Amino acid sequence: MSLQGFDESMIERVADGDGHRPLVGRDDERAVPTRKGAGQKPRRKLRVDLERIEVDEGQPDMLGERHHDGPFPERESSVARLSEAHGGDDLGGVDVLASASAGSLARAGCRSRADQPRVHDVAPRDRVAALGLGQQTRALEDAREVFERQRRPGRAWVEGRGGHVDGACKSITDAEVDGPGRRATLTMSAPMTTSAIDVELAELLGVGERIVRMAQERGGADLVAECVLRSGAELSARVRKGEAELVEEAGTRSAGLRVIQGKRVAMTSTSDLTESGIHRFVSDAIELVGLSQDDPFSGPADPRLLCDPAAAADLDLYDPAGGQVDAAQAIATAREGEAAAFAFDPRITNSEGATFGRTAGGSSLVLSSGFRASTKGSYQSLSVVPVAADEGGKNRRGHHWTARRHLAELDPPDAVGREAARRTLRKLGARTVPTCEVAVVFDPDAARSILGMLAGCVMGSSIWRKSSYLVDREGTRVASDLVTVIDDPLVPRAPGSRPFDGEGLASRRNVVVERGVLRTYLCDSYSARKLGRTSTASAARGGGASVGASTSNFVLRPGTDSNEAIVRGTPRGLYVTEMMGFGFNAVTGDFSRGAAGFWIDHGELAYPVGEVTISLNVDVLWQSIDAVGSDLDFRTATASPTIRVAKMTVAGGVASQVDR
Repeated sequence: MSLQGFDESMIERVADGDGHRPLVGRDDERAVPTRKGAGQKPRRKLRVDLERIEVDEGQPDMLGERHHDGPFPERESSVARLSEAHGGDDLGGVDVLASASAGSLARAGCRSRADQPRVHDVAPRDRVAALGLGQQTRALEDAREVFERQRRPGRAWVEGRGGHVDGACKSITDAEVDGPGRRATLTMSAPMTTSAIDVELAELLGVGERIVRMAQERGGADLVAECVLRSGAELSARVRKGEAELVEEAGTRSAGLRVIQGKRVAMTSTSDLTESGIHRFVSDAIELVGLSQDDPFSGPADPRLLCDPAAAADLDLYDPAGGQVDAAQAIATAREGEAAAFAFDPRITNSEGATFGRTAGGSSLVLSSGFRASTKGSYQSLSVVPVAADEGGKNRRGHHWTARRHLAELDPPDAVGREAARRTLRKLGARTVPTCEVAVVFDPDAARSILGMLAGCVMGSSIWRKSSYLVDREGTRVASDLVTVIDDPLVPRAPGSRPFDGEGLASRRNVVVERGVLRTYLCDSYSARKLGRTSTASAARGGGASVGASTSNFVLRPGTDSNEAIVRGTPRGLYVTEMMGFGFNAVTGDFSRGAAGFWIDHGELAYPVGEVTISLNVDVLWQSIDAVGSDLDFRTATASPTIRVAKMTVAGGVASQVDR
């Protein structure tokens, strides 16, 4: 593939009298700091009208994609003044993230990274081509990506980067300038296989290695440093009554650092990855660890337990198609879902809106023990919330939603809207029931909330703090024989999947409850030391580099009965579709929450129910489960099928209302 079309009308040059040097950065004279001094020759400037660059369609597969909309306006780039030892137009020593490898330093002839220009004030996606123009344009080494907004003029750009993606792409070669017309042709020597997010994560790994190295140099040989870096983007668009009500788009690029010295721990975080920001970031961590108190259980994960990232399973957690959804498409998708709800029935008279959201990104983890790896993921969702007028001036609100890691697996917007409308309409005429003790069936959404309470109670941190009713219950019966709960981070495309945990341990499947018996607590290294056991590879690392135990895909294993079969097998009871409030005491297990749903009479959903409260100690609740459905849905990381509890207290109102 080649980029063609440079001529005098597109290029404005100011000679610096010292030959021609590479150009890096865009639109910002601060992008590349230069040394000021007597006798310094003026910098030349290159102005390129990218609207007139033509893209040769010979090898379209080599093109990536641009992640925001609109064509490039006219750009202005300024010269990067390299060290005097750097000759020619080799870009190997131009370190655009202040993280060049030793090899690129050697090629540039620089003694240290301080000898190199920086462009850390310019986000990676906002840098245009690093172009060397002279009597002949030489090879541009380590060029990482050629992006094309659309395959037509004015939509292409090239980005040069320092070398951190080993073997990901080849150099740009055979770049030469023709005679007086100065027509330039840049020809790629091999197809590019690295996506934009892979390049970004590789850069973050380089930054992380530099941060860890800097922390150890300043803190001493006994200091342990762990750096997590994240990069991502998200978009949310809400439509109400056909009109776009809110569009939010945001991106993030941040780092968190945990340092451990002896038995003292400190953590810092920053979103300032400039040179000065990184120095301040590391200095704060070193200062804080000196002020911390000793904790005999603190420390990193055992290095012998760290996994080999290269051997980790590919869980297919990232879908680049989601990132291609722009604001206009997001609005159109939400509008289609809401329109389907309004069209479903004339009784749908209002709406709280329909929202489409997408998020994508990744994280890189670098440990001073030598572990370094990256993960990436995406997630898309659509929800529709119609409103219908009910008697007595009340409005009934229902909702339905779909969510998946891969865009193509989302339910169609019109199907989501129709189901949301159906769920709203079936609430019309809701009434209370008299206080009674009956069987209670929880649909998957409500059952997920019950399962989430159990998740909090099996965390190692809850156990050593004595803040769980399951303290000292390991190996004992905590649920009925129908209940098996698994924490499984290795499910392909699932919301909570991960190839390794937050401390670098290989992910593994943990059976938490097996046929009603509690088999294990979920522990990170710290809680495992507190409890005198080994980690279950359940660590999660927050944005500030803090580490704690967490679930991955926390799942109640499905049974064989359908949701409809469980309802048919319930002579009298309450079918719960939603719960309100939070009435759960994790220490005692006491549980009481507001609920809404349907009254079950003779195995059928008889009428909608609202304004009731359900209650039962959760220890008894789990042991009273007498039916588990087959309708498991991985829309969220905590997932449960339909379950039925043999008997719970339902607190309602007037007795005559249930008999009419």
